[in-house]
Amino acid sequence: MNNLKEESLNKFYEELAISDDSKKSYISYVTNAIKHFEKHYNNEFDFYDKVQNECNSICALLNSYLTEIKLGKINDVSPKTAWNYSSAFSIYQDILSDICDNKNKTLNNYLANISPIIYTKKDIIKVFLNRLVTQDREYEHIKFPTRIINKICPKGWFRNLLKSSIERTIIYDGNGTEYTFSDLDKLIIVNNKIIAQFNNKKIEVYSPTVDYKDYVIFDGSKGLPELSLDHKNSLYDIIEGNYTAYMYLGELSNNVKGIGYKSQLLDRSFIDNSFIDNLKNDVSNIINKTQLVIMSKSLNSSKNKKIV
Repeated sequence: MNNLKEESLNKFYEELAISDDSKKSYISYVTNAIKHFEKHYNNEFDFYDKVQNECNSICALLNSYLTEIKLGKINDVSPKTAWNYSSAFSIYQDILSDICDNKNKTLNNYLANISPIIYTKKDIIKVFLNRLVTQDREYEHIKFPTRIINKICPKGWFRNLLKSSIERTIIYDGNGTEYTFSDLDKLIIVNNKIIAQFNNKKIEVYSPTVDYKDYVIFDGSKGLPELSLDHKNSLYDIIEGNYTAYMYLGELSNNVKGIGYKSQLLDRSFIDNSFIDNLKNDVSNIINKTQLVIMSKSLNSSKNKKIV
């Protein structure tokens, strides 16, 4: 086994704060992602040979490859499998970067020869929607079971509501100037930068810091997975801080206890049209109070909350 491969996978296994079975799954996700990636490029190069000197560039290419699968543009594996691969690889990439000491390197000539990666607004909405609709929240007094809400409400209703919140999302440039996602045409990833195009204007996208007092450059080598959605006004404060106001969400919370978020196990005897209408009011009230902001995944994760 390649020394870098052995060392990085061992460190990856040791640092994952999950069960041993889950660790084995993550190892499998990473190794299979790399195998499919190499095969997609006709095995013209060995991932670990390349990554030793070109860590940022080769990881950027692999992340882009997985994103293309998730968007249905490449069918080497299913989009669901690609999501698993991507989640595991985003953690593994940081370990590779540490070992290769490439964290502060700019993209080299290998990436310079790659055409810019362009994502349409439709592509990005699809990625963000898939994240938001599966981001169940559980607080002390109430739950926000997004997957079950999506299943029991009229088809497409919850996704359309979430889409409206994505359209209001704030995008920042390096000066802290606010742009709105609804005006976005496309995102372009090139030379380790993330560029947003609005009509004929292009800006480099920056991430706000956790305290929103400064703005820092994105690591474009990680592609779309590095763009997370932060709730500028805390979702915890909106929901848990006012849990008594959401009577029907509270009733749903009580009825999902013990079943996780598996809608097929939900006892639906309490659900009728009146309940759904009132639940929709509760959920709309919550979503309409949110303000999403595009933030670096690494910064968002430092807030010690589940990120999207």
